[in-house]
Amino acid sequence: MLTNTTVAWRRVGRTMDGRMKKVTFGVVSCCLPLRLAQTVAFSALPKTKEPLNISRSVLVIRHGETDWNNQRRVQGTTDIPLNERGINQASACAGGIISTLHSTLENGHSKTPLTVYTSCLKRARDTGFAIARSIQAELCTDSRLNEWDLGNLEGMTKADAAAKCSGDWDVFKQWCNGAQISYTDAAKHISGNGESMDDVRQRSVACIENLIEQAPDDESTIVVVTHGGVLGQLLRHATMQNKFSGNCHFVYRKAQNACISHFTVSMTESGGKWDIVTWADTSHLVGDAKPISAQYGSTA
Repeated sequence: MLTNTTVAWRRVGRTMDGRMKKVTFGVVSCCLPLRLAQTVAFSALPKTKEPLNISRSVLVIRHGETDWNNQRRVQGTTDIPLNERGINQASACAGGIISTLHSTLENGHSKTPLTVYTSCLKRARDTGFAIARSIQAELCTDSRLNEWDLGNLEGMTKADAAAKCSGDWDVFKQWCNGAQISYTDAAKHISGNGESMDDVRQRSVACIENLIEQAPDDESTIVVVTHGGVLGQLLRHATMQNKFSGNCHFVYRKAQNACISHFTVSMTESGGKWDIVTWADTSHLVGDAKPISAQYGSTA
């Protein structure tokens, strides 16, 4: 006996930029023997979703130095390339990542990451490329990792920004103050169609948590290259979560160019739980790769 059967099917694809997997469902009608049709229809139904329970290490790297970093000029989304020191820092950072990954592998963790995720801006992409090449990984860009859009502040020296745009500067200079930032300041948008800290925190946290959910089961470390403003908001997110729990124990350092920060993120149905393992490590930066001593948010 034949019957006309509608069978569910699933296809995994990618978006135009190749960065995000997308699952779509469709149906197909066909004429099959009744018993076979019942078997096919049953087996084609989507499986029951397993409860979300994932934990990953996340290594977050700030890009290498640019001339604007050296000139104490506000960059934001302005696309400034690495300078000579920044190129040296990118190479040194690759070595630092290899050392970190080797220690996790020795502790019984999974294979080397297959992908390095980076901001779309050249200074981050080129830093990410040096790391990806060193661990033989692919490089994938995601605009959610881009630097804080700083509107009218971009291109100004930090001294000029403090003098001419004091309100915006008072917000910007808190970029790496963690949970000490007031909710009011975190919600303020920089003039000239700039973003707020909350904007940056929400998009960057969502990006990394999406990457964790999509990572292969045997890939326990996510490698991300981004910017100071984003790194500051990841710090804020983790310290806000742990502010009242007493679990936030780490050595605080200035987040210099090409520093490496290590987070652990545990994903459940209720969201991601962020913890800081190490913050803004620069022990891999020596000689020609040693970072400038200037504090990013200071005018002195």
